[in-house]
Amino acid sequence: MRRLFGDAFGDDAVMLEEYGNVLSATSFLQGLAVEELTREDLEPLDHAYPVILGVRARKARRGQP
Repeated sequence: MRRLFGDAFGDDAVMLEEYGNVLSATSFLQGLAVEELTREDLEPLDHAYPVILGVRARKARRGQP
């Protein structure tokens, strides 16, 4: 993701965040709904089991590198 967006926007303009944990990943694969999990189930972040990847890329303004 960083390379894909970095090529288009520049490495310094890209911010990545991962969301998920082993429980949310297995729940997703089993077809459970978010209502079947508690907020406490979803809060811990485990970078080994990302379910959602968030990307923020900002286009450079004119005259800036």
